[in-house]
Parts: sequence; C-alpha cells; structure tokens
Amino acid sequence: MIKENCVVISTKGKDINQLYICVKVENNFAYLTNGKSRNLSNLKKKNLKHIKFICKCENFDFKSVQNC
Repeated sequence: MIKENCVVISTKGKDINQLYICVKVENNFAYLTNGKSRNLSNLKKKNLKHIKFICKCENFDFKSVQNC
C-alpha cells in the first residue's frame, strides 16, 4: 500500500522507471517529489495505478527540506 514517506517507482508515462518520494495521497492520486525536476513546490500528481511501492522512508521530515 502506498502512503506518505514511501519510495515509489513510475511504471507508466514519460517518467517510467523514475524514483520518487510520496509526499501525500488523496483519492486515487499520489503527489510525488524527486528533488530535482519535481521539488516540493511543483509536485507530480500520479495515479496510484501507475506507480509501484519500493520501500518506506523512516524518520523523513519534509518540513526540513528546502526547495532549490
């Protein structure tokens, strides 16, 4: 199950095989960041069907992350 603070991989679309961290989940969509092209002010909205769970990030605090 995909929840906040999970590492996921894209399985469909232009960004296939890209790794992301899930910031939040609403309805059938996950909001993702990768720290480069998708920072916290520009989250990627992706259907839950199009991503795969990789692992859980323990003790990760998004409030401490700054956008570059």
